[in-house]
Amino acid sequence: MPFGPVGSIDVQLDLDETGHLVATHTSERASAPLHQAVLRTLALIGARAFTAKSLTTRLRITGKVSPDEVHDGFFAIGHDEHSSYFELPSGRRVDVTVTAIER
Repeated sequence: MPFGPVGSIDVQLDLDETGHLVATHTSERASAPLHQAVLRTLALIGARAFTAKSLTTRLRITGKVSPDEVHDGFFAIGHDEHSSYFELPSGRRVDVTVTAIER
């Protein structure tokens, strides 16, 4: 991915009464890399139970790729005031913001 905005994707998570995912829906307008990242993440966490205010949760996930300003050659994960991020050994930092979409 080149440096810059990756775009955003809307994700709907449908849970059953036990908190397990029964369906997921993603918006069509997302960039291919962001859409694939969301699908891979859902595959990893899909078997877990969740807690939510309702059986349907809608999220907007936004991403940005930038140079890693403190590149030390290691993989790093963290968060700051507004987003979570990971830094890759290749010198790229990927920031991700997740916002709940209210109905």
